[in-house]
Amino acid sequence: MVEGRVLGLPERSYPTLKVAIEYIQQGKPELAASLVWNLYTEGSLQRKLDGAATDQFPFRMPFIKFSKFADRKTIDFVYSFTDDNVIPADMMSDIYIIQNKDALIFSPVSFKTESYNIIDKRAKNFNQISSTYPNINLYLFYLETIEFSQYNPLNKHFINADFGRSYEYFQSRISDKIILKNLSLENLDDHLSNFFRTDHHWNIHGILKGYNKIYEMLSKNYPDIPEKFSPSSLVTFPNIKFLGTLARRTLYPIEGDIFTGFEGKLPKCKVSDQGVEGDYDYRDEYHKGRIPSEPYSRHYGQYFGSQDGLLEYDCETETNRNILIIGNSYIRPLVPIIASHYDRTYFLDLRQDKSFSLSHFFIEHSVDDILIGGNADVFFWDEDLWEIKP
Repeated sequence: MVEGRVLGLPERSYPTLKVAIEYIQQGKPELAASLVWNLYTEGSLQRKLDGAATDQFPFRMPFIKFSKFADRKTIDFVYSFTDDNVIPADMMSDIYIIQNKDALIFSPVSFKTESYNIIDKRAKNFNQISSTYPNINLYLFYLETIEFSQYNPLNKHFINADFGRSYEYFQSRISDKIILKNLSLENLDDHLSNFFRTDHHWNIHGILKGYNKIYEMLSKNYPDIPEKFSPSSLVTFPNIKFLGTLARRTLYPIEGDIFTGFEGKLPKCKVSDQGVEGDYDYRDEYHKGRIPSEPYSRHYGQYFGSQDGLLEYDCETETNRNILIIGNSYIRPLVPIIASHYDRTYFLDLRQDKSFSLSHFFIEHSVDDILIGGNADVFFWDEDLWEIKP
């Protein structure tokens, strides 16, 4: 998990799996399923997997932890001659620790000459969508994160720090036919209030602020939009000490984040991923106390939800209006809330469907609104992945 390595399973240890594959090749999937199921329920698969991991990764975690410890001691020694409060969390990443805030952050990104070309290309893409589909309302919601903010405490040490310039230029290149809103940082404390200290994602407080901004934006062309959602309560899970992506990448010894969710009345919806109906978030499981307890569990993605392809909400609302939402994991927690204002809501993360095009989508789906939301990756940092084919 830490190294991102793939565990290879030696074939000689898995003759049953080999037989199961042969059954599949012979067109006998029911026999293959029975073999694998028996292998799993009797515990043989787990024991062999554990043995393979031990054989291929002996003592890896102790060495990794020792290496990170040595990193930190070296960094502490070097910075002991300075009065810097923000220092590297390790030697291998661009992650820093704000010592007096006990918070991990990314270093500033660089604004370069080629940034103008990338932003021009992305803005042109959004403007093209707007002109190609003039009868559909196009909304853009940008979430400012610390690495693109003028309030990153490391800006003074990075000559080409973005300092908010990317969004400022992007804003100037967007057609006035597009409604563009943002949730910007007002200061460093704003970041610490709206985002996790150990993870790059926003927390429930930032999420709800973002929802209020988006609701206001959608209301401009949706006069009879259902009443704004208001959570009945915020729920903090006392057994969770959330150690997110930044903590996992650095193994920095930091106190885990408080993890807070929400309760509130949302309309009944059928949810499907690529046509398969199911539960694609685990909020209810968490509220019932069924919470993963492993270190570095991905609570953000598990609680707020994930999917593999086109996610669809078919909700029991008193409207026939539909919306397509395109964005990344930052916008994902808002999908079920936004869906409460629509008949059908479609959500797509382009990282999961690189062949997506609006023209193909509109052959089978009709929408009144398109909302594109997320951080800088979605709008102007990634040159090709997030470009939307009209």
